[in-house]
Formats: sequence, C-alpha cells, structure tokens
Amino acid sequence: MLFMTKKVVLGLVLSLTLSSDLYISSTMAQASTTTSAPAPTGTPTTPQPLPNAPRAFTNIASAVGKKYIYYQGGLLNQAVFQYSGELWGLDITKSWPISAGAWTNFTAPASGPAGPVTGGHSGTMSKDGSTFIVTAPSGNAATPFLYQYNIAAATWSTVNAPAAQASQWSTRRLAGMVTDPDTGAIWYVGGAFADGTATNELDEFQDGTWTANVTTSAPAGASSSAPSTLNNFSQGTTEIYNGRIYIFGGITSIGGQRGYQSFQSLPYIDVSGDKPTVGNQLTLGPTPPPRQNHCSALTDSAKVIIFGGYDANSKVTMNDVWSYDMITYTWSQIVPSNPTSPRYGHNCDIHGANMVVYGGVCCRKH
Repeated sequence: MLFMTKKVVLGLVLSLTLSSDLYISSTMAQASTTTSAPAPTGTPTTPQPLPNAPRAFTNIASAVGKKYIYYQGGLLNQAVFQYSGELWGLDITKSWPISAGAWTNFTAPASGPAGPVTGGHSGTMSKDGSTFIVTAPSGNAATPFLYQYNIAAATWSTVNAPAAQASQWSTRRLAGMVTDPDTGAIWYVGGAFADGTATNELDEFQDGTWTANVTTSAPAGASSSAPSTLNNFSQGTTEIYNGRIYIFGGITSIGGQRGYQSFQSLPYIDVSGDKPTVGNQLTLGPTPPPRQNHCSALTDSAKVIIFGGYDANSKVTMNDVWSYDMITYTWSQIVPSNPTSPRYGHNCDIHGANMVVYGGVCCRKH
C-alpha cells in the first residue's frame, strides 16, 4: 500500500513517437533483492486537486475506452486512508493542455448504485470497449467485489466474489487485471492482503461468472523440475500479448522470502490453451532497475512502456522510462527530451503515440 507523501503530482502527458528512433541508455540493472518498504514517517501533505478533475491522486483504477480514459476510486488523503468513489473520463478524441484536461465527471450514474469507494483496486476494459470493470476490495465480504460500468447506459452492475473467496478477496489489492483480446476473458492475477501476505492466485471472469483458483501447470515437454505455479506477486504490473499474461516488476515471494521480481526474466501465464501454463521469458539488453508501484502500458506496436516506481532498497523514487519489445524480447531505455518528476502509485494508459500518465506520489521521504 502507499501511505505518506511530501509532494504529489497530478497530471502529465508523455508524448512518445514510438515508431521513430529513440535515445538508448546502457544503464545496467541493480540486484533484484529487497526488503519491504519501511513505514514512512513525517507529516503528510494533503494534495490539492486540480479543478474539474479527479480528487484521488494514487491507487486509482483506470482503463482506455473508445472515447475516454476512465479513472475510478483511489486515495484521497493518505493520512486517514480516505478513498474516493468518483468516476472520471479524460477525453482522448480532442487536444487539450495538461493544465486543463478534457475531463468529464461520470460519478453520478443514470440510475442504480454508484461505483465503489475503494483504492488499490484493479481495472480493465471489456473486449468490445463497452464496459469499464473494476474490483472493489472493501474489507467486507458481504459487499460486491466486481463493479461493471456500462458506458452507453451510464449505470453500474455488481457481481459478488465466489463464496469461498469472498472473505479473503475483500482485502485483496495491488493485483493485476487484464482482458484477453481474443476471448474476452478477464484474468485476475496475484495481489496482497491486509495482513501483508501475497498470493499467486489466478482467477477468470467471463460471461458474468467467476472461476476462482484456476490451476496452472508447467508447459508440455518441460523438465520435471519446472515450476507449475508462479511465485506470489504484488505491486507490479501485468500485460497480455498473444495469449500470455506477463508480469513486470513488483514484489515476488515464496516460502516467506520476499524480493523484487527481476526484469531480466519475465514470469508469464499462457492462457491461450485449454489449461494455463506458466514459464519465464528471458530478455535481452540492459534491463530496468527493480521497482514496485510503477506503471506500464502496451502499445499497438507490441512494446510495453514502463515508467517510474519506487525502490525500497535505495529508497529512491524513479522517473525513468523503459521500452520492452514483445517480439524481440529486448529492453531499451527511452531518454525523454523533457523528463518529468519522479513518482510511484500512478497510472499510465496508451492512446496512439501518447502515453497519458496521471497521479502518483513524488519524493517519498522516510
């Protein structure tokens, strides 16, 4: 979870011309071991929201629709853990200055229940772009766990967690969530619980129904020592490409040992077959330093862009930008001509040649 801050940053657009040559750095990765971040101290500042924009500034769920990037929930005030239930859209069909984004407040539904008041949750868009879907960890197993916003009707519908998972899922945050563009299935991966433990659980939501604890196995023909499950995972990001869900960074744990997930070897879950299999994809080139609470986005040209994050080992908040080519398995660093301030706990979403970055915490001080 993200708790204290000395400074907050609320809006930015990074314009990346992804088809042109980019400046490349040969910076090498740091060691991929860590302890969890210690509880920060000091007096937090209350972030001042931008006019006519979301009040939340971190732990927000977002996804790209046909006309808007949708932002839901998130943390309003870190000192008291006050969450938002707002829903906003940022218009991506028109130009606007960063200081005055083309925001529309969709918080009040046309009818029925409002969206969840929560943060640290996950969001994704349906395959057809008609529905914005978010999880709703509330600490209460009796409340709905999944909220679906019908964009055309401007209404929310809800789905409960499976009975066997309801109690544990009610505090499951910082998990990955992706929509398979081929099947429309929504996959929910990993996450952390209120007691600080994490999970490697894989769950599928399709046609209004949950399938919890989907079993994974090693690929056919793998050695007998090949793992059949992933390590526990949280505070990283997930992207799906060609039927594989890849995990980028974050904290991994097994047998009580915690560490940063290396970017040199990317864990993946192959969901293209009848039964999901797991593996690790070795990568080429200099890799990003380990981190948590960064953001990632997948471009139309099959590149994953990584931006920012926090390193609990060095206590550094980052503002570096990296590109991973899903076809050649190669990392390269992007050096923007106008670098922005470091941040973690932010959102980034791709539209065309632009990566839109919203929110985050800057300049963490312990």
